Amino acid sequence: MTNVPRDRFLDLHRQLEEWSATNEAKCLSERTVDPATATAEMIWPVLWDKPFFTNRGDSFAKKWKKDIRTATNGTKAEIDCAWQTWGDPAVLNIRHVTKGKGRSDECFEVDGAEAHCLKIRDPKVPPLCRLYAIQGAAEGLRSLTEGHRHPFKDFPNRSLSEVVKKLKCEFGWGWGDATILHALTDMGLAVKPDRHLKNTMRELGLECEDPIKINEDACRLREQINSSELVASHVSLRYIDKVLMDISRVGIISQSD
Repeated sequence: MTNVPRDRFLDLHRQLEEWSATNEAKCLSERTVDPATATAEMIWPVLWDKPFFTNRGDSFAKKWKKDIRTATNGTKAEIDCAWQTWGDPAVLNIRHVTKGKGRSDECFEVDGAEAHCLKIRDPKVPPLCRLYAIQGAAEGLRSLTEGHRHPFKDFPNRSLSEVVKKLKCEFGWGWGDATILHALTDMGLAVKPDRHLKNTMRELGLECEDPIKINEDACRLREQINSSELVASHVSLRYIDKVLMDISRVGIISQSD
């Protein structure tokens, strides 16, 4: 990689600072969950809601998060500790009862003592296909935690493609590359390849299609920035992710089709 992408990034970053739009990136960087020391209790809050964002805007995801919290509040299936209970037939178990990839609510059935909380209609609970994906993450996290207090401890020392492959296998249905990478972003291990980040990567002349290659280029970009004398302090991958997204989101560069 030449220095051209780095220099263009730093120019766009300066423009973003003029908009006073880098504070959130700094805050997110400071709140990153360290996978080397994180327990399941620390991982779950930055993991469980990611299927709500898949191919949907933030407004949908935020509404669904509020709705599922309301629906499960006070039950043994409460979403904030669902990694311990979801998928347990005695508590709450969502089953995909049709062959293939049917996503309508009719393709799923809910069993268990707390099944009633997903059958209410006021507020209407999020689509069962997305809750089924969340259940898969709960079961996968329980499995990874068996005998391991820090289930993601070795992830920083493994290739990103290997980590993504492992989590897709553990979490199952509904967890594609982009959704896994979104979760890993909050742990400082990846950037989320959404449309805004892709647009900025395109502007920099870097990979803007393949999610893993996007991350490889983003990591190289970060290394170039941190090895230069052009920044006051080293920047984290979480910071890079948010800045790449916001450069496009706030309109510093034009939107691509």
